[in-house]
Amino acid sequence: MNRKLERNQLKKNFLQEIIIRLDFQGVLQPEMEKVLLIAKPYLKEKSFKRYNEIVNNQTIVEGTSPKDFSSPITYTFMDDNYGFALALSTTSIVMSIQSEVYSPFENYSEIFSYIASLYNEEIDFFTVKRFGLRKINYCFVKRVSDINKYFDSKYFDLEEPISGFDIETINRTSSLSYGKKNLNLRYAVEKGNLDKEPFYKVTLDSDIYSVDKVTIHSIIENKDEMASINEMLFTIYCGALTDQMAELLTSENDLPEGLAGVENNE
Repeated sequence: MNRKLERNQLKKNFLQEIIIRLDFQGVLQPEMEKVLLIAKPYLKEKSFKRYNEIVNNQTIVEGTSPKDFSSPITYTFMDDNYGFALALSTTSIVMSIQSEVYSPFENYSEIFSYIASLYNEEIDFFTVKRFGLRKINYCFVKRVSDINKYFDSKYFDLEEPISGFDIETINRTSSLSYGKKNLNLRYAVEKGNLDKEPFYKVTLDSDIYSVDKVTIHSIIENKDEMASINEMLFTIYCGALTDQMAELLTSENDLPEGLAGVENNE
């Protein structure tokens, strides 16, 4: 894409999931009570209306004591209005956003940073190990010949060394570094069906992460640093689009025939 694209110009998107994750050590199961005592009323105020305790992928039923389980407990909170889900445990904080309704980054990054600060303040030997911000974008294109009308060929190169064969799957990855931050990129084209019609699923999966303790604390404690991480992913996203796709995403017009999975920002 040759022109600069601003977030406030976007009328549509094909962002399917956002994952913010912090991995750590030094937290004991009994210490989780200190975090939950503060986190529960805060999250309820933030419209997280559903709560579950999960062990080995099974929800603890009412009337059963968590003490009956030897495995660690994951405490999950859900905000169904915005598609937010937050999972807290002795080893990680994982926040995922799956919603057709656009929500500004600040809305959920603020919640994530607040919960991370609770662990840091309430747990004596809390030690961060890895922070990551991942965004999974995908949409569907009817004809393989149209993919490079919407996506830049430097990301989605459809030229294969063997001619005469149809594309079933293209799956390419890049691992990059920038100072104390790392970036994993996955670009994929997969042939399949959408509503029983043949389509190609085009995926841009980008994940920025760090395993440096100083960098991690800077990201989760400084909202500007967190925002800069998000901005990096947006720049990557824009770079994968052609000008034609950028015009579609900034327009209120209907999608052309043969392009699906792109939703209106509401």
